[in-house]
Amino acid sequence: MGKIKINYLLIVIGLLFIIVGLSLMSGESTTEGAFNPEIFSPRRIRFAPIVCLFGYLIEVVACLKS
Repeated sequence: MGKIKINYLLIVIGLLFIIVGLSLMSGESTTEGAFNPEIFSPRRIRFAPIVCLFGYLIEVVACLKS
């Protein structure tokens, strides 16, 4: 594989990590009528941001790889 193909592959992998992380963060919110304790689940406040951060780090590596 050439350098360009590896960079594009890393960009796609990073974007997939970011999309998965953002989808893990999504969900129902608390309304005025009812409190939703699911907004404080470990999946939404710990795991999903780490997945997104890992995706952004892959994007930086893809941009700097030469």
